[in-house]
Amino acid sequence: MALKRMDNAGTVVDDLGAAIEFFRELGLELEGRATVEGEWAGSVTGLGDQSVEIAMMRTPDGHSRLELSRFLRPPIVADHRNAPVNALGYLRVMFTVDDIDETLERLRDRGAQLVGEVVQYKDAFRLCYIRGPEGLLIGLAQELSRAQCALGLRAMIDVAIGPSAPSTWPVGLLEVRVHVAEELRRYTKAPLEGFRQSRGRKQADLGRHRFQRNAA
Repeated sequence: MALKRMDNAGTVVDDLGAAIEFFRELGLELEGRATVEGEWAGSVTGLGDQSVEIAMMRTPDGHSRLELSRFLRPPIVADHRNAPVNALGYLRVMFTVDDIDETLERLRDRGAQLVGEVVQYKDAFRLCYIRGPEGLLIGLAQELSRAQCALGLRAMIDVAIGPSAPSTWPVGLLEVRVHVAEELRRYTKAPLEGFRQSRGRKQADLGRHRFQRNAA
């Protein structure tokens, strides 16, 4: 027997309406809302006779769901909402967004607070944790496009080597920079401004430097 899928993740909240609106602002859709009660439900959770309001939130692609629950009975017996991220058994969900800065701006109006800071992992993602409604821990991730990765590499090269190419540079550095520029251009399938414009100048400086070295 094979695992089919992960059906949903769930979290318990105190204000179901506010939680629904927060996740709507994030981009999830309300799939359904209902009250689940009776001994049959309590037999699943081990709580006996229970009554719970639930709301199922769905991601736009339809593949992932988040179940929000508000217990009417039995009463809440523990509160883990403000536990640190390294607490045993603590859960968080992470969502991929188009623009992490724009998403943070919108969610701040709903009370979201940045936990640490927005960081970039290599040239792949920008990531952060936020505290959402009632202190719930939520992760946000932004995938970086090929063009963004290439521009990031170009910026690192310019910092390490410099945006210009004086003839006093070692030949090796000039060759590396021209080679990397070509690789980035092929990678993004479009010419990168600055690299293409300065390529002729770099090659001229390269030839001049080689001539001076041979003459010496």
